[in-house]
Amino acid sequence: MSRAWFWNGILVAWLAGIALQLQQPALWAGGHYAYLGFAALFILIAAQAGFLRKNAKNTLKICLQLAVLMALAALAFASTGWRAGQKMQADLAPALYRQDVQITGEISDLPQR
Repeated sequence: MSRAWFWNGILVAWLAGIALQLQQPALWAGGHYAYLGFAALFILIAAQAGFLRKNAKNTLKICLQLAVLMALAALAFASTGWRAGQKMQADLAPALYRQDVQITGEISDLPQR
């Protein structure tokens, strides 16, 4: 696989991981995305070690490139799912939408000019 095709493959793998996660009907717990992300990072590090071998055969290099592409898709899937979970935690609870909410508080200080 030539270098240009590999870089295009990286882009397509990343976008495929994001697209796959967006098709997920419900979000997983945050820990599942973390485990998947760490596994993908481990595969990327292991593949990098394989690329550094001087006498690696062409078949091994192709297998390593495919492993990198799959790991990048998994990493994109995990990072998108984790971010979506973080965003959902920060949103207002659906039960509170269109409800009158009474807030009480104390003003401790006003801005001075």
